[in-house]
Amino acid sequence: PILNKPTDDQKRTVDVEEAFALGADYIVVGRPIRSAPDPRQAALDVQDRIKDYFERRS
Repeated sequence: PILNKPTDDQKRTVDVEEAFALGADYIVVGRPIRSAPDPRQAALDVQDRIKDYFERRS
């Protein structure tokens, strides 16, 4: 077992747009979806943000 595990272990986080602007090929979106009151809608919102980002770039 891990003792004294931190409650928030994220060290570096960026938003969807910034991740792709910095050159990410893939992103991991966990807690914002898992912890949302409506995880399905949160996932759809992330997908929309990704789509909007790439549409603006083309």
